[in-house]
Amino acid sequence: MAKERLIRNRRVRAKRAAFTVLAIAGTLSLLILPGLRLQPEVTTRVARAAPRGQDDCGEFSPRVQFSLQQTGPGCCWELKVDNTLPSSTCLKSDLTLMANQPFIQVNPAPNWALSAGTVPGPGPITLTYSGSFIPTGTTTIGRFCLNFGGTSGGTLTIGWKVGYGPVPCGPHEATCSTVVNLTCPTGCLLCGKKCRDLNGNGKCDPGEPTLSNWPITITDNQGNSVTIKTDNSGGFCLFNLAPGTYTLSETVLSGWVAGAASCTKYTPVSVSGYPKAVDCGQQAGSCPFTCEYLQEIQRYDCIMCRFPNMRAEDVAQPKECDDQSEILNTGWDPRLSSTIALSDPDGWWVVIEDPDPNTSEPRPATVIANPATRKQPRSEWISADQLGRVRRTGQYVFQRCFCLDADDLPKANMRLTLWAADEAMAFLNGNLIGVTPSRSYAQPNPLTITASDFRAGLNCVQVVVTGGPTGFPLGPQAGFNLTGDVTAGSDLCCEGGAICGVNFRDNNGNGVMDAGEQLLAGWTIVLRDDQGTVVRTTVTDENGAYCFHRLPPGRYRVSEILQPNWRQTAPPPPGIHHVDLRPKQSALHRDFGNRQ
Repeated sequence: MAKERLIRNRRVRAKRAAFTVLAIAGTLSLLILPGLRLQPEVTTRVARAAPRGQDDCGEFSPRVQFSLQQTGPGCCWELKVDNTLPSSTCLKSDLTLMANQPFIQVNPAPNWALSAGTVPGPGPITLTYSGSFIPTGTTTIGRFCLNFGGTSGGTLTIGWKVGYGPVPCGPHEATCSTVVNLTCPTGCLLCGKKCRDLNGNGKCDPGEPTLSNWPITITDNQGNSVTIKTDNSGGFCLFNLAPGTYTLSETVLSGWVAGAASCTKYTPVSVSGYPKAVDCGQQAGSCPFTCEYLQEIQRYDCIMCRFPNMRAEDVAQPKECDDQSEILNTGWDPRLSSTIALSDPDGWWVVIEDPDPNTSEPRPATVIANPATRKQPRSEWISADQLGRVRRTGQYVFQRCFCLDADDLPKANMRLTLWAADEAMAFLNGNLIGVTPSRSYAQPNPLTITASDFRAGLNCVQVVVTGGPTGFPLGPQAGFNLTGDVTAGSDLCCEGGAICGVNFRDNNGNGVMDAGEQLLAGWTIVLRDDQGTVVRTTVTDENGAYCFHRLPPGRYRVSEILQPNWRQTAPPPPGIHHVDLRPKQSALHRDFGNRQ
């Protein structure tokens, strides 16, 4: 019995021991398994593999530092970045700049480019580095200028990105930004205007058109510059110029000639000696000046400037006698070496006689289109009417004049080719030199004419076209096509002069172009020599301006064809400008005023 109890007790103790071992093992398994899921190195690795966001910019910001250095003139800065990110991360190549003032100029540094945004403009803009990422160390990004409009404070927000991940520079990125406070110097105000100097007096007169979208540059004595463009009214302004020496200059576009710039200093309150003119020197299109702080009134200078410009064809450039032949082609502009547009006036060929009593002579011939007719190269058909119409049967007389020196006469020759709508007769200085057959435009070849009976000074070719009633369908009437040239060996008469002016609406009748008075387009201006021969005519352009170019020296009379219901107020009666033109001289400001 006792032996059986002993065996039973041993079995119980064995079971208890086994249970205890299993319990301990189970407890150990519960303790060990959670530990296997939360190992520290695995947690770190998983966390690094997850995308990071704005919160990580606090970690990167100390290693991406932007710096600004003011360079002038005005509100301009050079931007740099100091990159000390570790090798496992990188600073991405795109930087975005956004300011609370508009950008007026951005000059990317080498290896940088403006890849998004427009300058001038409000931003934002994007600057992109040429590599896949911005290198470590200090990198110059570029120079930018802002238009503070007279205020002194602002901010610049720089957007940047950092790439990181299991591999260098990726695949994840953090998007960050840095805000920098900007302080612009307090200083002078510089404003001005750019205009077309129609009358050639070197000023921007009231009523003369302004020139928009033209570059104006200001440069300080360190060579730093900023360029802006004139607005829609031809104006420009640069603010916040610190005291110092500057040069203001304009960019002169192709086909234009710069006049003498003029600047004046003003003050907002009364000061002895102000306003005062600035000495701009002798260089056209440029003016050096100083920005000063006036201690007595505790104010800075205000500088106002004007840049007058003329079209190149409005200015007679000094030159030697022509070595080329005189081109007589109809519908051809020898100044520009190009044909004249259809329906535009050909001021070199003049209508001096017309049987229609409702038209005024002299007037420029008009370039017309005659699709059914032939024409010679570098020429167009011309007529007395835009459509080549004939309202009255009769003769229409056209004239083209040119000049020869006395020593040109023995070697001068002229050759013409002529097609005409109806019969045409050609004259040189009143002498008949050729007659075309009726409707010569239908002939396979034009009439060829040669002549050499010239005189010293002005010579004139006349073409007399006989016109009949316009038929149907509309055929070419009272028109002709001519090509020709005059040669004289090594030179022709010197023709370096010009006579120019404007036609204005004289509202108050005082004979002077006042502020607000408009310019008159489409008025015919006539040039005659001192014998009364019509040398040339022209029509005032869209700005009311006219010019006669390549004129030989001599005495001229300039008049206008008065339009119905108008009264001439300038020049004084008899309303003619008398010009004694010297070789290569520009006689400007020969203006005409009219009151309706």
